Amino acid sequence: MCTLVFGLDVLGPRSVVVATNRDEDPARASEPPQVLRRSPLVVGGRDVVAGGTWLALRPGESVSAAVSREPAREEPALASLAPAVAMLLNRFDPEPGRPGRRSRGLLTLDVAAAPDPRATALIEAATGRYAPCSLVWLSVGGSWLLSLRAGREPALDSIAPGWHAITHFELDDPADPRATWITGQLAGWRPGSRAEAEARLAALISSHGGGGAPAVCLHEGRAPTVSAAILWLTPSVISYRHAQGQPCVTAFEDWTQLAK
Repeated sequence: MCTLVFGLDVLGPRSVVVATNRDEDPARASEPPQVLRRSPLVVGGRDVVAGGTWLALRPGESVSAAVSREPAREEPALASLAPAVAMLLNRFDPEPGRPGRRSRGLLTLDVAAAPDPRATALIEAATGRYAPCSLVWLSVGGSWLLSLRAGREPALDSIAPGWHAITHFELDDPADPRATWITGQLAGWRPGSRAEAEARLAALISSHGGGGAPAVCLHEGRAPTVSAAILWLTPSVISYRHAQGQPCVTAFEDWTQLAK
């Protein structure tokens, strides 16, 4: 996954809207959305080479239902039940051939399936067995970013409400042309509806640039855009749409049924 744009609470409290492009070597085989784990349920595309994923959606459980069943349950426990998605973006790796590493896609899947995703992310990051990456956890119960940078200690930071974008660099990095252009397009914008938000995000990730704007949907180079996704998460409703190809020419199909 190479471009991720998302809005936290931009359509009301505990709402998450996401659009993302996956850029990858077309020779690296992958499969469309499917059930990746059954207990707890985790769905997403699958990397055939290593068996992991770049996007792991955990439908979770309705927070309101959990509260009505166990009203004394604490907020951290409720957060672990909330709908969430873990998404992976690779960072620059100065040692791409280093042996003994574990797939970052498996890290993404393990975090999404864990009883305590945040703790699992920190424990796994401390092992040092993963190449540099960013693991973004977006949830109606709280969102955070795990950063594994070459030559530095792992860092896990909360993400504030609002619009955000990330590629292979830092979150909302002013030195990143794609992220800067996307966040500039969304600055101060309050969509009137979910449909309006999703339509604008789809247009952004389908953009080919021009007029000083960078391309977001890539058609050339070693790692062109090979798929895209749009997600919507609230405490009671989720939606998962996937395009098995470049979003500028490929229709988004509804895969939400997988998450039920």
